[in-house]
Amino acid sequence: MTIPSSSPSVAAAEALGFDPAIHRKLLAGLESGLLRDLHIVLAARSEKVFLEHYAEGRDEEWGRPIGQIAFDAGTLHDLRSVTKSIVSLLYGVALDTGLVPPPDAPLFALFPEYADLAADPAREKITIGHALTMTLGMEWDENRPYCDPQNSEIAMENAPDRYASSLSGRSSPTLGAAGSIPAAASRWLARSLKEAAANPCRISRARRFSRRLESSAFTGRLVVTASPPQRPASGWRPLIF
Repeated sequence: MTIPSSSPSVAAAEALGFDPAIHRKLLAGLESGLLRDLHIVLAARSEKVFLEHYAEGRDEEWGRPIGQIAFDAGTLHDLRSVTKSIVSLLYGVALDTGLVPPPDAPLFALFPEYADLAADPAREKITIGHALTMTLGMEWDENRPYCDPQNSEIAMENAPDRYASSLSGRSSPTLGAAGSIPAAASRWLARSLKEAAANPCRISRARRFSRRLESSAFTGRLVVTASPPQRPASGWRPLIF
């Protein structure tokens, strides 16, 4: 890994309450090998960036190697499960504009076509909030390699009906407790966002949703792209500039 560029602001770091030597310490960690495979570091407080660092290294797109990349402010980067947080942020914006149900609503209200699954007493207790906070208590295994068809996310992506496959998963008695972070939850939420924004009866709210994304949601600095097939659980590659 090479270290092509860094942009420190010693004065800004100190003014924001950080060690003015933070940039030098970062470089020392990289040069010693203590910090390995670090591609990008952006550090900010109160909307002020005081450390910006770009390196070079191997990257991949959802498990597919794309080679050695020299990263800079215009480089798309694979985010993996950070994508889940982006979906939750978008749900919050849609909720504020009245496009989607509140977190305490039943999850299966988003999936009326799976009424047979919703009839299960163990599933009827699941709320949208459980999906947003990843406290579903689902049996979900992503510890297997992503080339293994028994990896839960891969099994969901390969299923003829991704929603039926993932919604029918067994729940453990730990509903409401932190545990596994199933990619399925973000896929469910992303579908509800897509359908809500396309609903002709809510077109004015959908436009407000779009305006919020363009203005305040990410202060105009986040552009999210996704390559087919859509992978709202772990496959978005955002550009932050």
